[in-house]
Formats: sequence, C-alpha cells, structure tokens
Amino acid sequence: MFKQGETIDSFERLNSLFKANEKKFEDEIVRPKGWGGFRIKPIRIEYMQFKDTRLHQRELYCYVGEHWELKYIQP
Repeated sequence: MFKQGETIDSFERLNSLFKANEKKFEDEIVRPKGWGGFRIKPIRIEYMQFKDTRLHQRELYCYVGEHWELKYIQP
C-alpha cells in the first residue's frame, strides 16, 4: 500500500507496489463519494535557481502547440 510522504527502502520496492496496484485497479479506480478536484493544464512553468552572486538562473518552459519550449529569463 502506498503511504504518501513516507520513506521507502528502494525504488524497486516502490515499483513493485505500483505494479501490484496497477493490476488491482486496471479496470477503473473508483473515486470515493465527496471527492472532487481540479485538473490543471499549465501553459507556462518557471524554475529559478538562486545563486550567491545573485545572478540567478531562471528557466521558463512554455507549452507551444504540442511541445514545451525552454527560454531563459534575465534575473
């Protein structure tokens, strides 16, 4: 059973748990009553890596057509 946020001894163990649950729920995963949610389809994602020099590295990923384009932004 998956326990989100808890540690696991190896990726192989995680993968075997995934495969077991994939077979168990191969037809349909039933959503509990009262569950809701949102589907988010981002069109822009920015990552920023801070540097001691303050010359931060900013990367902007933009979804264009059917693929992501990477652009760099000045800090």
